[in-house]
Amino acid sequence: MSIDPKDSELKEWKGPNVPAISFSDARRYCQENGLGYCEVIGLIEREDDWLDDNSLKTTYDRGHKNN
Repeated sequence: MSIDPKDSELKEWKGPNVPAISFSDARRYCQENGLGYCEVIGLIEREDDWLDDNSLKTTYDRGHKNN
């Protein structure tokens, strides 16, 4: 968590979206690209619309975590 310099509010960064087709592929990508500190929490099923705060609303498939 950190302070957002734009509005001085405490924010939590969810991390990057990584190009992968499975949990194991995402974990491998993170390890090979200096993102080993990241935890893979879900796969993006689709990207919906940009929200008012300029963040991207996404829908995650949180199943199949061991794949």
